[in-house]
Amino acid sequence: DIMEMVAPAGPMYQAGTLSGNPLAMMAGIKTLELLKRPGSYEHLEKITGKLISGLLEAGKAAGHDVCGGSISGMFGFFFTKGPVHSFEDASQSDMVKFGKWHRAMLERGIYLAP
Repeated sequence: DIMEMVAPAGPMYQAGTLSGNPLAMMAGIKTLELLKRPGSYEHLEKITGKLISGLLEAGKAAGHDVCGGSISGMFGFFFTKGPVHSFEDASQSDMVKFGKWHRAMLERGIYLAP
């Protein structure tokens, strides 16, 4: 079945689930309005940095090799000592462990890009 190939069931990520949905469009418009406010990007950078720092700290405290970083509202991390600067570096990370972690997040209602 084709839909079994699409995340979260399969390996292909598709981010258009709500494309054109009126509620999603209103949420997007409201988000853009909020981002126009002075200091909003600085605040986003600060809280995203706090999030990735906490994730990396928790991973290391649990005994995992983990590295990552953020820029503005985006973050990412890898189960490897790092640093990760290229696709080749990222390919050396523990993708099985990341898959288990990602599924565990989904089971807890936390939806992240794979």
